[in-house]
Amino acid sequence: PCSSSMLRILLTNDDGITATGIQALHSALQGLGEIVVVAPASAQSAMSHKITFHTPLMTREVQVNPTMRGIAIEGSPADCVKVACRAIWPERYGEGSRPDLVISGMNDGANVGINVIYSGTVAAAVESAFLGVPAIAVSLHYGRATRTNFDRAAVIGRLAIDHVLKYE
Repeated sequence: PCSSSMLRILLTNDDGITATGIQALHSALQGLGEIVVVAPASAQSAMSHKITFHTPLMTREVQVNPTMRGIAIEGSPADCVKVACRAIWPERYGEGSRPDLVISGMNDGANVGINVIYSGTVAAAVESAFLGVPAIAVSLHYGRATRTNFDRAAVIGRLAIDHVLKYE
């Protein structure tokens, strides 16, 4: 396994590249390794393992905020993982390369029970596993809270990710 300072991480989601959850998670993941963001251009919740094959997958570079830049794809979360692993990664890091880890999230809503079947967040992580790349999906159940604290949830998510990586 790579040391965490050398990890190349693909960060994706299903809520879209400008979603609050992915921005909070991107911030919380700083220092874990090199983070490459490849996410849907718009919200793709409940897409499960939908993939696009009849139309071209358009991509564009996006400066989401002062510290987060990424590639927006006009497709599903599964499309994002496929394109990142099969095209973006080899182009950026050389033929045969792939991410060390895929992190999908942070989803705006819980992915538990039956929701796991329909979740684009979980599907992106599973798609990564299909391609042989370890993955973690991160979701936030917000319940009846008047204000969802994505930043705090991202810090907790990072602690869980660090714990998992420690025992890899």
